[in-house]
Amino acid sequence: GRELLSLSLSMAEERERKDLSRLLHEELAQNLALVHLKIAEVEDSTCQVMQKPRCQIDCCQELNNTKELIDLMISQVRTMIFDLYPAILDDQGLIPAIRWYASHYMDQTGIKVTIFDHIEHANLGETKRIYLYRSFKELLHNITKHAECSEVVVSIKKRDNNIRLIIDDEGKGFDPQTVFAVDRSHLHGIGLATIQEWMNDIGGEFIIESTPGQGTRVILDVPVTTGTEGEND
Repeated sequence: GRELLSLSLSMAEERERKDLSRLLHEELAQNLALVHLKIAEVEDSTCQVMQKPRCQIDCCQELNNTKELIDLMISQVRTMIFDLYPAILDDQGLIPAIRWYASHYMDQTGIKVTIFDHIEHANLGETKRIYLYRSFKELLHNITKHAECSEVVVSIKKRDNNIRLIIDDEGKGFDPQTVFAVDRSHLHGIGLATIQEWMNDIGGEFIIESTPGQGTRVILDVPVTTGTEGEND
């Protein structure tokens, strides 16, 4: 049906992201690192030939400035790679990926994120890992845009046969009924309708508890994978 088609298209897009992420890592990022190394070799050779310290050679200063620019580009490419598809999600699982992104988010926004994980492994298959991770990112993004808060508390726990992800902020809050009553294009703009669709696709539940002026709690409940699908998480 429509839900299965939506899920198939979403996962095809994720695999394209993964392929592009791998290409950026294996080609662009590694080539930038090689250019950095070559410039350092030229810098050392120049100093040896002229028998002067770097600070006394104009071209060495330019080479150093170029190395700093390349370092910045490498950092930017690595961020792009992780945003496209975080390899840590496959290599280590959902919880390490959430922790990594939370650290990156704090660096970028200055908003403190405290994480309480009560389980070691989420035991979720690929699709559920991806959708929970993407939802987590989108919800933090919404907090930056709308909540006007300085701290977020995240809790990850197992409840019955579900993995429950809870995100609390003490921001300005809103009326959930009013938000879900507005047109779909506006909802898509702030990400809530997309998250709802993702949760529907994987049999999960999306709950918002919020009151204007009293902060917001978002709960994502996703059933645990059975069998061997989630054994890498």
